[in-house]
Amino acid sequence: MALRQIKPLPSPQGVAAGAVATLDVPVGSTYYGITLQYTESGTLVTQANMEAAITGVLIKINGVPQRRLTAQDIIDYNALHGVVYQNGYLPIFFAEPWARSAGGEDIFAWGTDDVQTFQIEVTIASGRTSPALSAIAEVTNERRPLGSIKKFFSYAIPVAATGIINWQTFPRVDTLAAFHCRSTDIDDVSVKVDNVEVLDITADQNAQDLENYPNIDPQADYFHILFNKTGRANDNLPFVYNTDKKNVVRRVQTFQVDFNMSAANSFNVLAETIGVGGQ
Repeated sequence: MALRQIKPLPSPQGVAAGAVATLDVPVGSTYYGITLQYTESGTLVTQANMEAAITGVLIKINGVPQRRLTAQDIIDYNALHGVVYQNGYLPIFFAEPWARSAGGEDIFAWGTDDVQTFQIEVTIASGRTSPALSAIAEVTNERRPLGSIKKFFSYAIPVAATGIINWQTFPRVDTLAAFHCRSTDIDDVSVKVDNVEVLDITADQNAQDLENYPNIDPQADYFHILFNKTGRANDNLPFVYNTDKKNVVRRVQTFQVDFNMSAANSFNVLAETIGVGGQ
C-alpha cells in the first residue's frame, strides 16, 4: 500500500477580490483530497465569510469540468457526512472517509497518471479584503489512471406556483448517486425511471430515514435524495445497465422527478454523479 502524504500545492495564480484564481495541480500522483485555505487580512475566515467569499470552485480535468460548486455547496455536503467546518479551511474530498469499507473509501480517489492537466478555478467575490489562498493535498505516489470519479453540478429548478413541479431534463449519462435539493418548501418527492416509481417519500419521512444511517446528518435546509445512503459504492442509480441477456446493455429512456411544492420559491439541485473522469 502506498503511503499517504500531505503536500503543499503550487501557489494559486490571480488571487484577488472579484477575480478567478487558478491552481494548477501537478499530475502523476493519486489524490485523495485537496484542502483550500482561505484568509482575509491574514485571518482564517468564518463559515459565513467563506460562503460569501468563495462563490465558485470549478475543478477541471484536461480542460473538462468535473465539479462546479460553491463554498456553501462544499461545506453543506461535508456536513451531511459529519465533517465540521474549521475556520479558513475548505476540504474537497475525492476518496470518501465516510464509506463503509476501506475499498469503498478509496475507490473514488483521483489517479492522474493518464491526465494531462488538473486545474482548480476559485472565484472570489468582489469587495473582499486582502484575500489569500493556498492549498494542500492528500496524495500517494501510486500511479493509476483516473477511472470513475464523483462529479458535482448544480441545476436551477424554476417554481412559479405551488403543487407538482415536474423535472425531466436531467442528463441520463453518468450514474446518479444523489440529489441535494436546497429548499425547505418541498413537501414530498416522487422519482420515476422508465415510468416505474422508485421513490415516493415525504420530507419528514425522508429526514427520518436518513437519520437511521451512520455518517449521514441531514441538513435542515435541504431535501436530500440519496441513492447511495448505505455508503456502498455500488448503491446508486445507473442510467445504463446490463440486462439479463449476455452482453446486452440498456439505457434508461425516461427519468422524472416530481417535487410537490408548498411555496412558489425556485431552488437549486446539486447533482452528485459517478462517471468516467475527463468526460
